[in-house]
Amino acid sequence: MTIALWLATAALALQPAQGLLRPCKVAALDALVTMCATIQVRENRSITNGRKLDLRVVVIPPDSGAELPDPIVPVPGGPGGGTIDAGNGWARILKGARGHRALVLLDPRGSGHSGELEC
Repeated sequence: MTIALWLATAALALQPAQGLLRPCKVAALDALVTMCATIQVRENRSITNGRKLDLRVVVIPPDSGAELPDPIVPVPGGPGGGTIDAGNGWARILKGARGHRALVLLDPRGSGHSGELEC
């Protein structure tokens, strides 16, 4: 996944006025307030009219409501790993930092809620 995609995803947390994010309920996030979006990316960036894949993004707003401009974006490790289904863990681990920062969770293409592939 490129840095540009991660930055674009993080920018979703800062642009609710553009209508990208919608209130949603995520089973893996208990009672946390969440906003969700699905963004499309090209499967192969060198093929302009090629197949597109959906990436699921979940944003947990800061606890205080006073948001700093730089959200927290955990990067999943290993092939096939995402952060949405592990959201409770991320929210708990990062609770101290979430006071003024949104937490942006996403599943990279081919994993979890982003077109999971079973290999």
